[in-house]
Amino acid sequence: MRLFEPFLVRDVEIKNRIIMSPMITNFATPEGYPTDEHVMYFVRRASAGLLITEYTYVNNVDARGSPNQLGLYADELIPKFARLTEAVHNNDSKIFVQLVHAGRKTRRSLIWGNQPIAPSNVPLIDQVREMSEDDVNRVIEDFANASERAEKSGFDGIARSSRIPNSSIPLSRHK
Repeated sequence: MRLFEPFLVRDVEIKNRIIMSPMITNFATPEGYPTDEHVMYFVRRASAGLLITEYTYVNNVDARGSPNQLGLYADELIPKFARLTEAVHNNDSKIFVQLVHAGRKTRRSLIWGNQPIAPSNVPLIDQVREMSEDDVNRVIEDFANASERAEKSGFDGIARSSRIPNSSIPLSRHK
């Protein structure tokens, strides 16, 4: 049966074709790193060949979308995420991180009092500010930095990363 046969995702060999999709748990700390409960959540699911984290925010300015969400926005978090990847690897599974910027899908209270940003000034929850060129460049850099941190933390890949917050939703994009 092919379900239990290994396969490749680029150069990463996955032990079977069972993939756990990203599901929000809110098990992270308010600072965005995995708790012991979070690590065990993934370990208990490590019979799957590939685990994908819940959405993980890329900066601590305006990217978070929910409380107790994972965040890979600072180098100090690398050892805390390495605990997670090591635990999954010790169970012969692979783990990808899902990087995200919440864009207009957040509240000021979740992003430290800052105003949500989006490609266009189309609010969803709170008022949003249309992204400037500087914002776009900053968010691109945030994704690049979070990707480097993911690699240093031991993640085997990145499952998804949005180019610009909510830019693929036609109703919210007016540029």
